[in-house]
Amino acid sequence: MLIALTGVPGAGKSRVSEELKQRGYNIITVENLAESSLILEDSSGSKVVDVIKMDKKLRKMKVENGFVVGHLAHWLSVDAVIVLRARVSIIEKRLEARGYSRKKARENAEAEAIDLITTEALERCNRVYEIDCSYKSVKKITDEVEEILMGKVDRDRDKDRDKYKPGKIDFSKEVLNWF
Repeated sequence: MLIALTGVPGAGKSRVSEELKQRGYNIITVENLAESSLILEDSSGSKVVDVIKMDKKLRKMKVENGFVVGHLAHWLSVDAVIVLRARVSIIEKRLEARGYSRKKARENAEAEAIDLITTEALERCNRVYEIDCSYKSVKKITDEVEEILMGKVDRDRDKDRDKYKPGKIDFSKEVLNWF
């Protein structure tokens, strides 16, 4: 099974994927898939990835029991998608600490607020889950990823039905004070 581990920059993908790798899972990063001729630069100097070529490269790899990790991972041929989410204020602070401009940090925070990654994932995949990473340890988040992977979440059981349901997490109210 190949699972996309995705979310906006600053959501926790890198740290969780490092923990998953330590637990023995195969990890493929979107960054590594996008190497070579798959990246083009547009007139603004931004990097543009050819997702179709990247997806073909991934399918040729025939990875099992692994994760493809990155903020574009949900655009690839995967069996399921896990979207890591975090409060808008946390995303902004993390990205500014990484050296993102205020404008770029805000753009990514807005994407988090409007559930952009989850919405895109739902358009492409039937098995989409969300985990709120705002105040959890990397170990706890990784345990929850494994819970999903191992099928310990049964959407037919009442107690599990909404645990990682897409759309349950809503950070949109956080951006209202921006206006």
